Amino acid sequence: FEEFLLTFDNVEPEMFWQEIEELLDVEMFLEHAALNMLCSVGDLYSYGSSKSWDPILTNEVFENPMLYQNPTTDKFVILPWDANSALKNPRVEILPEPWTKSHAPGYILENSEWRNLYIEKMNAYLDTLFTIENMTVQIEKIYQETKEAMVRHNTRWENDYGFYDLEQEKAVLLNFVEQRINY
Repeated sequence: FEEFLLTFDNVEPEMFWQEIEELLDVEMFLEHAALNMLCSVGDLYSYGSSKSWDPILTNEVFENPMLYQNPTTDKFVILPWDANSALKNPRVEILPEPWTKSHAPGYILENSEWRNLYIEKMNAYLDTLFTIENMTVQIEKIYQETKEAMVRHNTRWENDYGFYDLEQEKAVLLNFVEQRINY
């Protein structure tokens, strides 16, 4: 893991792409980054926050991404983690320019081949998974399942679901999806 982090700080620029590809499953990383940007997850490396996941570069604490070293490939992969801020800001650019070196995608997307792969993955999500029709069906399904569970456990929700406004949450999610398509 330390070798992985040190790569961002110590590798010669002309060797960066080769070395990072030996340590990181880049394709899986790009899938993860694309999905996180699409869902506007606001506190991960892919959003470009000042809280970089690379403490060597920023002198900050390793915060949100979880890494796993696949024993078969010996490469690191990103594990989904801490997406509680997802689906809140539909106006975040899907491919913000310019990418900065303050976070991992800034390094990775400087490589035109990987940037094109990222765009390809983003377009695939937009054409299949993240359509208004599909997302509306998924949100409705989650809404119905949650409502049924809340009714079954109505003492927990004080018979009127207490502070939790499920209808409002559904409307917020549907609004996010409708607006997100434009960015």
